[in-house]
Amino acid sequence: MYTEVFENTLRNNPQEVYEELLSSILCPIDLAENPNWASAEELRTTLAQNWNLPPDSQFIDRVVEEAEAERHVQLQQRKQEEDRMICREHDGCPACIHTTYCTERDEQVLKVSRLVGEAILHCFVYELRIE
Repeated sequence: MYTEVFENTLRNNPQEVYEELLSSILCPIDLAENPNWASAEELRTTLAQNWNLPPDSQFIDRVVEEAEAERHVQLQQRKQEEDRMICREHDGCPACIHTTYCTERDEQVLKVSRLVGEAILHCFVYELRIE
């Protein structure tokens, strides 16, 4: 049943499936902590280029809006408490993959990983650009 629904959705609206897959790896917490963007426009352009999407995409707008909001919250929290713990050295943040603990990099092969999901989707984008 679920396979048929997925197959039908994939055939009729592949963009929706792609965006749903992307939403599982484009974590607003991770994006907010990334120092490589200074403005919403810069993040929007980077996401559009990296994931082969139009820069005026509503999907990108939502991701950027969430990342900006998360960055704002983080800046406010840093002002209030300097020793806040941020999951920077590990992949697999509980907020990203819905687990109750962080996984260390040497455990990634055994656990679900945001970076693994990102690598898989990068392969899809690479294949699309080749065609």
